[in-house]
Amino acid sequence: MMPTLNEQNEIGQLVAGLSAAISGMRLYAEKHPKTIALLDQAYAGIAQRATSREKTTAMIVDDELLWDGTALKGKVSQLPSFVKELRAAEIESISFHKGITRSEITDFLKTLASNQADSLPSSTAHVKLGKLRLSCKEPDLCPLGEADQQRVAAFLALRDKKYPQVREISHGISRRRNFEIKGVEDVVTAFVRGFVHNINPIRLLVQMKVADEYTYTHMVNVCILTVSQAESLGFPAEYLFQIGVAAILHDAGKLFIPAEILNKPGKLTNEERLIVETHSLRGASYILKHDAFPKLAVLGALEHHIKYDGTGYPAIPTSYQPNIISQMIAISDVFDAMRTRRSYKEPKPVKDIAAVLLKEKGSAYHPRLVDNFLKLIQEEADGRRWPPAPPRSAPFP
Repeated sequence: MMPTLNEQNEIGQLVAGLSAAISGMRLYAEKHPKTIALLDQAYAGIAQRATSREKTTAMIVDDELLWDGTALKGKVSQLPSFVKELRAAEIESISFHKGITRSEITDFLKTLASNQADSLPSSTAHVKLGKLRLSCKEPDLCPLGEADQQRVAAFLALRDKKYPQVREISHGISRRRNFEIKGVEDVVTAFVRGFVHNINPIRLLVQMKVADEYTYTHMVNVCILTVSQAESLGFPAEYLFQIGVAAILHDAGKLFIPAEILNKPGKLTNEERLIVETHSLRGASYILKHDAFPKLAVLGALEHHIKYDGTGYPAIPTSYQPNIISQMIAISDVFDAMRTRRSYKEPKPVKDIAAVLLKEKGSAYHPRLVDNFLKLIQEEADGRRWPPAPPRSAPFP
């Protein structure tokens, strides 16, 4: 159902009230009559809407703000500044629940107004925040020589340079636009040519300057990790390009899944879980319609949630065996997902992720691929270092 004009106006007033209160707290003391009036107005609007609905939720999707499902882009003059405030605080979504107090609103807006990176807002009993922030905690790695440091720095700079193109690719897919494969080719070709061989790939995942948008960084990270795996197993350069394209597009179908389901803090309902699981078929179907994409990308999107033992999704015949690249993507996908802080979970240390991969080796994941991946990342676990990567060998089935 389309939102009514009154609905849009009510939400617009909420945004205007919150934005004005933030500005007021930067200009006046907290006990100043002007500040008190602005906070009273902001609280009254939020409390009334939260009471009538049990909760009211604002969510950033791309550059838009959705408030209880109503898009406000272009309708509220204070909208850009309010979205900027939320992004600066690394907030992707915020829910105000019935029973919210004035002090909760005051504390939340006060923290936003402070502009201090070390004092980000946190959830309270009636204010629930969804934050996207990648973990910066990485394993202890041996120091690199000066030449290797320069190679890693050059690759990281290349990755940051290509980030806007990855973002545009993602936006194009989510809007179902017809775009040329050239943009994907440019990104993957640059990564393959600039790839830092024989360097722990975890080094290539750190220091991402734009680490607040999970979708795009995840696309890039899975590409890096999968190309690392393929290169270490001896796949020739001409295959690395197709592998990189398949990896960067593996989650294309998730761009068609509602953000409120993907980022839901709690457990998904059965219906929501089934919706999420459609992303494999949706992604494969989308890529298949574009003849220029390598067919390996179709398989990567379709198969990366099919487990080594044949379980997972989508359901497959007993005799079906997923492509080896899809199985590499599956390992890269779960590794990066578990090491990333999302709005609904904390990141896992790399040694804990290694333990998960070892536990599910032979059931969820290809055993030889798991062994190779753990050697590749050379993670220290339980006081021991994984052996160095094995000599290059031919790809295996």
